[in-house]
Amino acid sequence: MSESSKVILTIGIPVYNGAKFIGDALNSIFIPPGYENKVEILVSDNCSTDNIEELLGHYKNVKYFKNSQNLGYDKNVHNIFLNARGIFVWTLAADDIICGSEAIVEVLNIIENDQEIGIIHVGGCPILKSNYTIYESEFFLEVSNFNSGAVSSNIIRKNAWLASNPSDFFDTGWIHFGVVLKIIPDFKSVIFKKQLIAESPATINLLKSWDTNGNGLNLVLKLVNIFNEMESFGYSKSFKRRAKMIIKKDYPKAIIKAKANGLVVTRQLIYDFIKLYKEYLTFWLIDLPILFLPNIVCKFIYKNRNRFTIK
Repeated sequence: MSESSKVILTIGIPVYNGAKFIGDALNSIFIPPGYENKVEILVSDNCSTDNIEELLGHYKNVKYFKNSQNLGYDKNVHNIFLNARGIFVWTLAADDIICGSEAIVEVLNIIENDQEIGIIHVGGCPILKSNYTIYESEFFLEVSNFNSGAVSSNIIRKNAWLASNPSDFFDTGWIHFGVVLKIIPDFKSVIFKKQLIAESPATINLLKSWDTNGNGLNLVLKLVNIFNEMESFGYSKSFKRRAKMIIKKDYPKAIIKAKANGLVVTRQLIYDFIKLYKEYLTFWLIDLPILFLPNIVCKFIYKNRNRFTIK
């Protein structure tokens, strides 16, 4: 393959039963004339039971893979990287869209002009003065205020992903962010001022499968477990604590919302909370007592959340 025809960017969509909305994601991918050989589009289907395979047959520029069995979210995301030919991989959630006809060209310009870049954050950071800014190490997380945990918001160098032992994050639901945390200390990172991705308007009001019955709270604790390992990734103890506090400050509202939506508080959930936050006095005084509130009380508080200033 000649240098001019080498694939630079893979846009990979991991999906399960997303036939109702993946069309919006695919239709938002605008590859300008002359760039077709530099960009590829992959879909990794996690053994869907809907008509997504038939639907994707109408997209001639999409490479489609269907797993023989459901591998789980994390392994399906990793499957994108295993099959990608691009130097960088943009994992796009099936219910997200790319914003703007110039987005892909802007990303390609960064990739081709700086060989030391490992991550490109496209979730937007309006405080920046220029179109994009390059950072090193944990400054990437500081400037983005950790708002880089969405699967669509980071474009990642493929060889950095594969070298990071991504299997460490299988079955966490956070492989897309765990790998980012691991490779940030070793590469330059880019943050775009404007937002290049957004949730598809067709799915904004849909209940996310990961948050059914309030179980999104369990998923959040899995992320905090990853934060607990940040010192081994090269971060300071104080920075790890800061990361945990960013999640913790929302616990009163998050716990009430989860219990209002049917969260079952198990012994394991209580144990996980205590293990992660036992050194925080406010956890014992505020968060844990809320966790033990009856669900019916939480439903009342959540229903009247404007009165209680809970959003």
